[in-house]
Amino acid sequence: MARSGVYNSLFDLVEQAQRDGMPWTGTLGMRPDAPGTVRDHAAVSTVELRRHGLPVVSEIREMLAADENYARADWVVTLITQSDMALFLDTMAGRRSSSTWISYIRGLPWPARGEQSEARRQLMRVLETVALHRACEVWVTTETLAEDVRPWAEPRIVRAGIKALPRMNTSTNAAGPLVWAGRLDVDKRPELFAEICALSGHSGRIFGDGPMRGQLQASVSERCDVMGWATPEQMWSGASLFVGTSYREAFGRSAVEASLAGLPVVIGHRYGAARLLVTDPEVAELCIVDSADATEWARVVRRLLEAPELLGRVAEHVHENALQLTISNSVARISERIVELSASTQQSAALTAPKSEE
Repeated sequence: MARSGVYNSLFDLVEQAQRDGMPWTGTLGMRPDAPGTVRDHAAVSTVELRRHGLPVVSEIREMLAADENYARADWVVTLITQSDMALFLDTMAGRRSSSTWISYIRGLPWPARGEQSEARRQLMRVLETVALHRACEVWVTTETLAEDVRPWAEPRIVRAGIKALPRMNTSTNAAGPLVWAGRLDVDKRPELFAEICALSGHSGRIFGDGPMRGQLQASVSERCDVMGWATPEQMWSGASLFVGTSYREAFGRSAVEASLAGLPVVIGHRYGAARLLVTDPEVAELCIVDSADATEWARVVRRLLEAPELLGRVAEHVHENALQLTISNSVARISERIVELSASTQQSAALTAPKSEE
C-alpha cells in the first residue's frame, strides 16, 4: 500500500475521532519502500511488512496477534482486501468474532479487468467475496463503488471524508495551470491529463507519486510538469481547474480537496465522488466527462476556461457539496452506525439469553 489514499484516510479518521473524544486506534502494515509522505500519530501503530501477494495475509495476522489494540477492540474495521482475508481467517480460528468486524471497502477489492491475469483476478474476487460474506457488515464510500461490488456483496454506503480545508482559490482564474493529483498509476490515467493539456493548449501540473512517475517525466510535453506531492496551498491556490481522469476512483480525495479549496473540477463519470460533488444535471453537463477520448476532455476544459462565469458556477456548486464530505462528518457517520450495530447486537443477545427459573 502506498502512503496515499487509504493510508491518509486511516490517519485522518483516527486523528479526528481522538479529537472528538473517541478512543479509536489504527494498525498499519507498510512496506519500507512504500512511496508517499510518512505520517505519525500516537494512536496509530505501523509495522513493516516484507511479503508480497497472498502470503502477506499471514504476515498481517502475525502483526494483529501482537497488537494489544486489536485484542481489546470492541469493533474492528478493515480497509484493504488483504486485511479482509486476515480477519476472515481470524474469525474462523476463533481469534475474533465476526459479529464485531466491518469491512470498509475504499476501492475495488480485486483487480479490474486487464490489470492482472484473468485467472488471478477471478481468484482474488472469489477469496474476497468469501471473506466479505463473513463480516458483520460491508461498507463502501460511494454509490459508484457500490455498483462495482454489489453483484458479490450487499454493501452499505458510508461516505468518506477529508480534512476540512479553507477556501483559497478565486474560482475564475482561467490563466492558472490545470492540475492533476493522485497516485501515478495506470488506472488514474495521468498520461490522459498530459494529452488534455497539449490539446487544450494550456499548461498543467501533475502532483503525486507512483510507478508511472519516471515514464511521465520522460514523455510529457513541455506544457506539463510532473511535480511530486505538494501542500494543498501549492496545488490549489493558483490553479484554474482540477482535472480528474481516473477510470477507477472509488472516492477521490483530490477532487474533494480541490473543491473545498474553491477550485472548479472536470472529472470522469465513473469518478467516485462525481455524484457527490455534482448534483445538478446542468452543472454535470459542464464538468462531467463520459469518454476516454482526450479530444472530448479538452473540449470540456476549453469551454470552461473561455467562460469565467461557467468556471465560477461549477466551483460554487462543487464547493457547497464538498462541505458535506469532511472527515468530521465521516467520523460521525461511522460512529452513528457502530452505535446502531452495537445496540442491535445487545438486543439480540438479550433475546437469546436463557431465562432463569423462578
